[in-house]
Amino acid sequence: MLIILCSSAEAEEFSSKQLIPLLQQGGYVLYWRHAATDQKQKDAVDMSLDDCSTQRNLSELGRHQAVNIGKQLTRLKVDVDRVISSPYCRCKETAILAFDRVELDTDLYFSIDVSKDKRGKQTEKLRFLLGNLPGNGKNHVIVSHTANLKEAADVWPKPEAVIHVFKPESDHFTHLGKILPDEWINLN
Repeated sequence: MLIILCSSAEAEEFSSKQLIPLLQQGGYVLYWRHAATDQKQKDAVDMSLDDCSTQRNLSELGRHQAVNIGKQLTRLKVDVDRVISSPYCRCKETAILAFDRVELDTDLYFSIDVSKDKRGKQTEKLRFLLGNLPGNGKNHVIVSHTANLKEAADVWPKPEAVIHVFKPESDHFTHLGKILPDEWINLN
């Protein structure tokens, strides 16, 4: 069993402007809470991952955010290798709109909706992903939910569309800071 420790509380947080040169070098993991959703919609009690009509989905603002953030990452020359997503429609759509690709990982399922045992397994998997060093000057992106990151790194990702940046290291990861959705346009 691989144990990944996190050190999010001890790290000094970088500003969004300070994070961009780091991301341009590669070697980081970006945890993206899905883009903005239609708050009038709710996940159905009998929600199906195969049926987006049973889920809370992206709003028009959220679709715009996903496309825009993807374009801003390209403009800023932040190379992305893997794009890993929760199987929820709002997460998949965020990833596809931003990057035109996605790897689904059922361990990124919204952790509030699972048993304590399953939540522990999800937390272990997310810690592994946050601590997994991307190669070749690239970054990994994980698109998922609030509670998952709170469980794995003691970071509550609010608002929707926020991206938290992590530095993977040999046996742990460090939370470096966040980029809010409305900050991208002013970054260079």
